[in-house]
Amino acid sequence: MNIAFFAYYFPKLSETFIINQVTGLLDRGHEVTIFANESPDEEIEHEVVEEYDLLDRTVYTGSPEDYVDGAKMFGASAAAVARNHPRDLTEVLEAIKLRKDGVARLANYIAFEEYDETFDVCHAHFGTVGRQWEFVADDPDQGAFVTTCYGTDVTGFVHPDRYDWYDGFWEKCDLAIGITQYIRSKMIMLGCPERRSVKHPIGIKPASFENRTRTFDGDDTLRILSVARHAEMKGLKYAIDAVADCIEAGMDIQYRIAGDGERREELESRIDRHGVSEEVSLLGWVTQNEVTELLHDSHLFLLPSVTARSGDTEGQALVLQEAQATGLPVVATYHDGIPEGVEERRTGLLVPERDVESISEAIGQFAHDPSMIEEYSRNTPEVAERFDNESLIQRQEQLYLDAIDEQ
Repeated sequence: MNIAFFAYYFPKLSETFIINQVTGLLDRGHEVTIFANESPDEEIEHEVVEEYDLLDRTVYTGSPEDYVDGAKMFGASAAAVARNHPRDLTEVLEAIKLRKDGVARLANYIAFEEYDETFDVCHAHFGTVGRQWEFVADDPDQGAFVTTCYGTDVTGFVHPDRYDWYDGFWEKCDLAIGITQYIRSKMIMLGCPERRSVKHPIGIKPASFENRTRTFDGDDTLRILSVARHAEMKGLKYAIDAVADCIEAGMDIQYRIAGDGERREELESRIDRHGVSEEVSLLGWVTQNEVTELLHDSHLFLLPSVTARSGDTEGQALVLQEAQATGLPVVATYHDGIPEGVEERRTGLLVPERDVESISEAIGQFAHDPSMIEEYSRNTPEVAERFDNESLIQRQEQLYLDAIDEQ
């Protein structure tokens, strides 16, 4: 199949799930072209980007700063677009007038028309991105229009003032995917027809995460790891509070947080306020290989995700499956689709959101009963097998074929 992927940023460190889908489909012999608004401004790049020459497969549509900039971009191509697709031009102009994201939609439209290729499947990653590319669904020359929703692109709109944001969109999708049953249920709540929707999780590559059974000597330092953007919904401030409480209670802990984001200064202040800068460290962004090394060098993975004040939530939290694939037990929260990816009391412990005491108690259980770490670690291959990327890519192929048949 000839497949188009639509994303806002590519290749983005925190969105390995899109990269894994691209490489998985390439490994299966398909052609994949990625259309992205921008290249992320990141100093570090995943190793597979170069290995698979992904940048050569990427078309950047541009992201005009304002409507004037967008008008200039359009002016360069308007004549050709009007000549070749006058009806589509009218529809795009109407979309620009009516929607706040109209400028980005215009940039996408121009780039797609100039690329001038027919695809069997056009797959938007995130519902908000799908909204910017929905004009593709109206092109009879293009194949099935598929959209995957990952979390905040749905939960952020389950609000009385935003319920209508997806009106008219779901009907354009030949297939709408939710990566967890929780997300799929919210899509249906927002008007997505149940018959067009399906749960299909994102996968991991177990071969990239050698599973090592963890053991812990109660006299050693308990090494805890988080890998997350410094965003409210990741719950890192509660993790720091809980670890600080454990340290104050006499536990010997080293806590490392890989990632970065807009709340870094807040987290640094929290660490200083607790006086645990020797035990808690913020590592910044790291490569995928470095993530794997950190996972292998840890005893426990911590991700206490929360529902943000805006209503935004975590999606599947793929990093939890990656951690378990290396043999790490996890501590996480009863949040969104997270319980679907953790075998509670077999590979990890789940606690309520924002409950620092419960997080501390969960960490304490592992610290005071070292046999738990080995017991839970031995169960982790079950999770890795369930989220194996190769198997999920094969299912994704069939979902594509079914969507094409349903057109």
